[in-house]
Amino acid sequence: MITRLFLRQSTAKHGLFRYDATPEAAVVKTDAPSAPPFGPFSKYRAISDASAAGTGTTIAFRAKMKDTIKPGSKTGVLRCVP
Repeated sequence: MITRLFLRQSTAKHGLFRYDATPEAAVVKTDAPSAPPFGPFSKYRAISDASAAGTGTTIAFRAKMKDTIKPGSKTGVLRCVP
């Protein structure tokens, strides 16, 4: 199961978490977006709900990023292997 949670006592503030045999964070706000296509020191501004593949091997989510490469504000659908 993959869920989006808001964290009160953390610097991450919110993120996507996977709960199965080994619970872990898939993506949190303090993670750096993948480079390329995003520049170094880019960061997530917001992370939306996620969808998982039927096999659970990949997740996709919508995120807003503050990028160091122009234009500075970007929105994208990202896919990752948690």
